[in-house]
Amino acid sequence: MASSGPRIISEAIPHGPHDYVGELELTRPLGGQLWWNSLLWTNFPPLAMFSQKNYAEGSRSDFFESLSALNSDERLSEQYVTFTAARHDLCNSRSLPKSSCRLTVECMQYEGVRDCSWNFPLTDYIPKRDNHNSSENQARRFWDNNVLHMGLNAEEFSDKIMPVGDIQAEITIADFAGNPSHGYFPVVMRVAGWPFRLRKIGSFEGFGKGGHHELHIGLHWFEEDKLWSVLEGRPKLAATGQHNSMEP
Repeated sequence: MASSGPRIISEAIPHGPHDYVGELELTRPLGGQLWWNSLLWTNFPPLAMFSQKNYAEGSRSDFFESLSALNSDERLSEQYVTFTAARHDLCNSRSLPKSSCRLTVECMQYEGVRDCSWNFPLTDYIPKRDNHNSSENQARRFWDNNVLHMGLNAEEFSDKIMPVGDIQAEITIADFAGNPSHGYFPVVMRVAGWPFRLRKIGSFEGFGKGGHHELHIGLHWFEEDKLWSVLEGRPKLAATGQHNSMEP
């Protein structure tokens, strides 16, 4: 997202649509900071940049002309959007509330990286991840310099805004287009429609003193059953079948 409007970037995929690409494959597509901080457009709340009304009003703009040209093969449904562009779109297209209030910020987390304007002179000789790929092309978790997450007090939010229990929240596999082995395979927690990427999920209950169980997710493709077994528990047998037979 630039001051003049959204920017559209395309990347060629050197593989067939159904070809599996290994995690350490040198030609693995859709990797790097840009793709790590992007999701398919359906994962976000409705964005004004894709609305039919805005298209009709600004169909002669460079942005919408570019969208029309890209959609000549009717594949615009595969469009990915960066978190930054989605945030800008929602902030610029939604109206401000009629009333204001003060909320307590209990904690903050910055997902950015500190730039000290100095590069270690021997950095080129340090082994790199993913078969010595450059940082921009590695399959790794990247930073986002454009956001600061703030944690609010739940009781105060319920008293001043709305009951926390009424906020829609769910954990799910993010929508994706094409082959899940191309690029990343994120898991998101949607809170009031906005997706937050999950990197680790686990529990301390049922694993004894000091024990815990955790699952690292959201980087490469994985079997979805592993996520649901952590959230819901493994299937159990019960005498609910015909003639009291055991079934999951």
